[in-house]
Amino acid sequence: MEKNAEKTDSIVKVIPDTTHLLRWDKPEVVIEEIKSNWI
Repeated sequence: MEKNAEKTDSIVKVIPDTTHLLRWDKPEVVIEEIKSNWI
């Protein structure tokens, strides 16, 4: 994950108890991240 974050200049966050389908597992986390970082 760290290599990918460096190459893409992105932020990687670990969200416990989720799969690769985070938006289905914990949609409230996705919504909060969008609100707090992009809006």
